[in-house]
Amino acid sequence: MGCVQAILICSITPRPYDLQLGNFTKYKREHPASDRKEKGYHVGEKLLSMSRYATAIVGLIALGVAFAVPTRLINTIVGFAWAGVGSTFASITLLTLFWKRFSSKGVLAAMVTGVIFTIVWATSPYDSILSARAATFFVSLFVAIVVTLMTKPDPYVEPPRLAGEK
Repeated sequence: MGCVQAILICSITPRPYDLQLGNFTKYKREHPASDRKEKGYHVGEKLLSMSRYATAIVGLIALGVAFAVPTRLINTIVGFAWAGVGSTFASITLLTLFWKRFSSKGVLAAMVTGVIFTIVWATSPYDSILSARAATFFVSLFVAIVVTLMTKPDPYVEPPRLAGEK
């Protein structure tokens, strides 16, 4: 299941990146470098260094926690994460790919239900019978379908075009 999700995420990631790059290129064209420096803007440089420092700090904290906390607790937390987030997003991804009517309200309902259901199911005795990951997948899938069918369809929005695209 995780491998399929990774493949899907990798296949849809380039499009938003291209859109961001197109918007950034358009911004740079409309605001020349001399104009940006005069106004005190250092586009991207400050944000990039801040994000690198934040990533390093979070990584060091995670490394410290990994050494300090027992392995069983880390496995439990990872299991909760896969059940609550992975299984929920698997159902959302499948519905998004194969059902045009799937709505944003269905996505939100599936996400909220998936997280709450994971906590309830994983702490119940039923977890030994059926894994929280499997149960969460089917429950979030069911809730997403029901909510989508009970609500009005989302209005169609034309996807944005890349710079230079006709």
